[in-house]
Amino acid sequence: MSAKRPQYRLGVDVGGTHTDLVLLDSTTGQLLVEKVAIACASATHQSLIGIVGGFYPTVIRGNGVGYATGMGRFGAILGPVIAGYLLSRFPLHYALFFIAAPDLVVAAACIALDRCARGDSPANASPPSLAADASQGLR
Repeated sequence: MSAKRPQYRLGVDVGGTHTDLVLLDSTTGQLLVEKVAIACASATHQSLIGIVGGFYPTVIRGNGVGYATGMGRFGAILGPVIAGYLLSRFPLHYALFFIAAPDLVVAAACIALDRCARGDSPANASPPSLAADASQGLR
């Protein structure tokens, strides 16, 4: 009689101040639970609300911060719904790719916009140096 190979299922719940991990061994019914604190991530997110105000002119700063906060709340509501749908319809690796794809597109757009603003072509573009920023002073 051979020993049955364990079958594991992993559940992850990412919250604002912590992440819950649940591992279930389907063969024995053993359940392992872990709570991981991510308070620093929450604090980072909250500090962005104060930083985003600097991107708007003073006369519309309140509207700009409110709009940015509202869009964040909308994403917090819609994100889990979309992720749940993707995870229920596609294999895990496809679902994770679909979840990461918008971030990759935004990152590529930010790089392209930065290069356009600097007037650099992709061939001769270089990352900004700290020495150049220090000599110009803060803007």
